[in-house]
Amino acid sequence: MDYNKTDRTKMNEYYALVAQVALDDGDSDEFSFIISAVNVMKPVFDTYKKTILIELGRLENVDLIRKVALFICEKELTTTEAVAHIRQLSVGSKPKGSVHNLAKALAKSIDEYKSKHSDVTDEMVQESLNIIFLENTSNNFQK
Repeated sequence: MDYNKTDRTKMNEYYALVAQVALDDGDSDEFSFIISAVNVMKPVFDTYKKTILIELGRLENVDLIRKVALFICEKELTTTEAVAHIRQLSVGSKPKGSVHNLAKALAKSIDEYKSKHSDVTDEMVQESLNIIFLENTSNNFQK
């Protein structure tokens, strides 16, 4: 036993192990986005996405862990997105939105789109945002 580890580290290792065992289904690579090779004899922190494993383990329900892990793998969520998603399930509520965070999310989406498409100008971006705004405004009036 390693007495130099903090209680928090020990708990994180426990929760990661809970998730690791829940996701261990033999040769399947269903969860390979989160964990490269499930092997309960292997040290927990040799896994691929340890932070996601720790948060999944906190759910402490094998079926829920597997269901949420599958969603994370299918959507290829970032660690930040995955942790937020898992915590929403735990708490049962969504975090409050903010102008700053919305702007960051939009900028990330726009940058991603620009990286996959050629000749995307700032004018195109602005026009697209105007369309979204106008559609949302007209939908609000129709309600």
